[in-house]
Amino acid sequence: MLIPAEYAAWLCWAIPFIALLFVPLVAKFGRKSVGWYAVAVMFLVVTCTVSLIPSALGAYGEPHVYSIPWMPALDIDLSILIDPLGTMMANIAACIGLLIMIYSVNYMETEKATPRFFFFMLLFVGGMLGLVMANNLLQMYFFWETVGLCSYSLIGFWYSRVDAAKAGMKAFIVTRIGDIFLLLGILLLYVNTGTFNFLEIRELITTGHVSVPMLAISILMLIGAIGKSAQVPLHVWLPNAMEGPTPTSALIHGATMVKAGIYLVARIYILFSIVQPWLTTITYIGGITAFLAATMALTSSDLKRILAFSTISQLGMIMAALGIGTELGWFASQFHVVSHALFKSLLFLSAGVVMHVTHTLDLKQLGGLRKEMPITFIVSVIGAFSLAGIPPFAGFWSKDTIFEAIILAENVPLFILIFGTSVLTAIYSIRWICKVFLGKKSKHLEKQHHLHDPKPVITIPLILLAGASCVAGFFKAPLEHYLEIHFEASLTGVLLASLTSTIILAVAVPTAYFLYYKKRNAPKTSGTFVKNSLYIAIFNGYYFDAAYNKVLRGVLGFGQILHRTVETSGILHFPYVVAGGTSKLVNVVYQVIETAALQKLPYAIAGGASRIANSTHEYIEAFLDRFVYVIAGGAMITAHKTHVHLDAFLDRFCYLIAGGTVETARVTHEYIDSFLDKLVYLFAGKTVKQGQKIRKTYRGPLPDFVLAALLGFLLVFGLLILTGMR
Repeated sequence: MLIPAEYAAWLCWAIPFIALLFVPLVAKFGRKSVGWYAVAVMFLVVTCTVSLIPSALGAYGEPHVYSIPWMPALDIDLSILIDPLGTMMANIAACIGLLIMIYSVNYMETEKATPRFFFFMLLFVGGMLGLVMANNLLQMYFFWETVGLCSYSLIGFWYSRVDAAKAGMKAFIVTRIGDIFLLLGILLLYVNTGTFNFLEIRELITTGHVSVPMLAISILMLIGAIGKSAQVPLHVWLPNAMEGPTPTSALIHGATMVKAGIYLVARIYILFSIVQPWLTTITYIGGITAFLAATMALTSSDLKRILAFSTISQLGMIMAALGIGTELGWFASQFHVVSHALFKSLLFLSAGVVMHVTHTLDLKQLGGLRKEMPITFIVSVIGAFSLAGIPPFAGFWSKDTIFEAIILAENVPLFILIFGTSVLTAIYSIRWICKVFLGKKSKHLEKQHHLHDPKPVITIPLILLAGASCVAGFFKAPLEHYLEIHFEASLTGVLLASLTSTIILAVAVPTAYFLYYKKRNAPKTSGTFVKNSLYIAIFNGYYFDAAYNKVLRGVLGFGQILHRTVETSGILHFPYVVAGGTSKLVNVVYQVIETAALQKLPYAIAGGASRIANSTHEYIEAFLDRFVYVIAGGAMITAHKTHVHLDAFLDRFCYLIAGGTVETARVTHEYIDSFLDKLVYLFAGKTVKQGQKIRKTYRGPLPDFVLAALLGFLLVFGLLILTGMR
């Protein structure tokens, strides 16, 4: 039963993120229950991704977009894009992830940290699904980093082993280099377009509404893809990634991590396909990587490292096809992505079975397992032949399409690189089969008495992947229709590509058969290729790691020099220098202030205070003198005027009342006049004396003087009123 696309688009990556939170709870029921829980989750995820196919097919190339608000302040939505490319990558990750989960239930059952393993495996698949479904470059980068975190955690799963811990850290650091450049490219694109939305960016660029530094942005984003897909020179992390559990290796190489960089280039191809330097860079980085990695796979004797170098080489071929710059080249790259996902997952899981049974990864300790492990042998042959490009397996058809695109593009240097790569690929693929399954058993295997095929829970995923590798090549035409690719088939191109593949097999197969089957037991001579300097250079990975180690040692040495000169001699001594200088400065300031200021300051303050006191005293004394005399003079004048007016009033009053008794009134007048004179002068004199006393006591608070003057004034005023009433 299919799920509506508008729900399946969200659920396909949300389900793993939600389900992994319950892994610790499920682990309480037993380690094996966690594995089956992860399988059940993946069944739901596959149902969701498969439900997207009809929507992608019915859109006829027009994508469906579903969005919800994410960062409203920045006008950024959480957006899902359903189109043929994203849906194809989602189904690859989900379907192969399901088979790997089933395989892991039995393969990891003896591990104590099974819950941690399935936790990160679910997160790995969920991160990859979120990455390929994102319509938002910022959202895609979030899932991009999630995938990187999971690869670090799973490669270093056995962190107690020094090599595993170092491999996880190496993968994390090397891929972070690419991620930094990718982030810079995304931000530069946002600065120039004002949006992270992929469809909006495509519209702005194609219509010419914005001016974008296309070359700079495309190269920055390409470096991010180079780091994630392990292309030269950032390929060094992938061979060491074999330190992780085999299911992890199968998931990284077949369905998730390394496919992310390929997907990124395929996704932004429509934006930068007009930038010819970008396409040329992709072409030759891919071609050179493919050839160099093929030579390294040919010289390696590690069961899983051969497959790791093979992955680097095949991804290089895919990159080269993308860089051709034609619609056929783009389709050929995606066709090979599908076939590579199938046969590389199959080969890694088969290698895991061999390693699990024989307890070794050294090809020198393997051989003769064909009879004891017939199912593993058959599925391994199918995977190896598909990798070698032998018909009718999937790899033959996808490689043939790549050659067709190269021939029609008339790119001779790339043709030479991919031709040489294909020859070497066929040789080391057959070498891998011969060293592991054919010939006699090694001394190491002769001691093993329990060599057998694994349980059905492991063999069933192997058989399904082998079957898919057998038939996938016949679905080229349906895949063209699904991806909405329309190109005219060239009979010349098809014939030349088929001829090229035939020549490759005619050269590689007999050579591999002769070297690794017929002469496998031939004694080595002192002049063999083994001792050749070229072989040693290839065996050491062309000294990429050695060069990086020297650079790192140089950086560390420079850091130590800086530590000794700057930190030890500079930063550590700096506080003492500052403290000494500060101490001297303080002493100088102290001497200046102490001798020139502090010793003279009290005298200066005392002199100033004395002058202020004297000036204040003089001003206050003068004020009080004037104030007292003003009050006393005013009182005397007032008393005199009052006496004159009252005297006149009494004269008239006496004459009026007494009438004719003049003599009596005169006598009375004299006595009253004499009494009033004495009384007025008495109070005036008292007022003058009191004012003098107040002046003598000026040192008290000024409000007291004012109060005394006010009381004197009120007293005089009261006496005048009494006199008037008389």
